[in-house]
Amino acid sequence: MTGEQIKEAVERLPASFRRIFILSEVEGFTYKEIARIEDCPLGTVMSRLFRVRRALKALYGSTWKNGMARSRNPEGRPTAATCGPSG
Repeated sequence: MTGEQIKEAVERLPASFRRIFILSEVEGFTYKEIARIEDCPLGTVMSRLFRVRRALKALYGSTWKNGMARSRNPEGRPTAATCGPSG
């Protein structure tokens, strides 16, 4: 997937889901940090991320998974190689 395709896919998300997705996948915040930023329960953050990832995976299949593969350290933050095709 190209950067433009990823951007278009993320822009199609409802605003509340998009913010949480970007905070997690682009900015690298932990779920707990996102809950504080968004002033919502931790479970809401987890639920929205699960639903967004499931929807994007359903639409784009393995292309999405490979394009947005994230490696995380024990604190839940992305590692240096966070975006782009793996392999």
